[in-house]
Amino acid sequence: MTTTPPRPDAQSFDSCADAFSALLELGPDSVAERLRAGWLPGGRTALDVGCGAGRHTALLAEQYEDVRGVDLSASMLAHARPHERVRYEQGDLFEVTGQYDLVFSVTTLHHVDERAALAHLWSLVAPGGTLAVVDCVRVLPHFLWNKVTLRAGSYLDYVRERRRGDPHARERLRLKSGRQWLDHMASDRYPTADEWRALAAETLSDATVEPHAGFMWIRAERRS
Repeated sequence: MTTTPPRPDAQSFDSCADAFSALLELGPDSVAERLRAGWLPGGRTALDVGCGAGRHTALLAEQYEDVRGVDLSASMLAHARPHERVRYEQGDLFEVTGQYDLVFSVTTLHHVDERAALAHLWSLVAPGGTLAVVDCVRVLPHFLWNKVTLRAGSYLDYVRERRRGDPHARERLRLKSGRQWLDHMASDRYPTADEWRALAAETLSDATVEPHAGFMWIRAERRS
């Protein structure tokens, strides 16, 4: 199995925060759909690591009494909407401490060393609590992951969205074709599905690992 090389430094969204926040607003959002459908058990405290503009953080606040959202990018946090049960703060995920009923992270771990990040997030889960991670999956070889193929993929998405009658297709294409967004995406690298399964097996206890809607969904319960 080919292993995705660890990233030496955390990747920030500072350069493309406006574009990413706008794309999130346009949807679709399979994570929000699952949260609204009761994917997580609810509880007292929740931590959203890599919370970005806080769209999922606010949804967690409908199920958890006290929610902490942490993100490396101040520019992304500037887009977060205030919520009475959410505390937003800028910070590195490896510096977060405490114990939480839920530790939650969406499309964040591939920006750092995934193995170390999974282990650290697992250490933050309180007895009886839940770790829930959703992240991207690599389907192309590394040598094909570049701005040319990303731009081509954006046009293919546009064609499919137009055929479905999606009213946001043109705006998505504009945002995903921007230089800063393409530069950011081209610097990304995702683990494969097998690599995610191996990471979960090495790091977590009795984790479920499920591919769904183009993402890998990882969930583990810490026994009391």
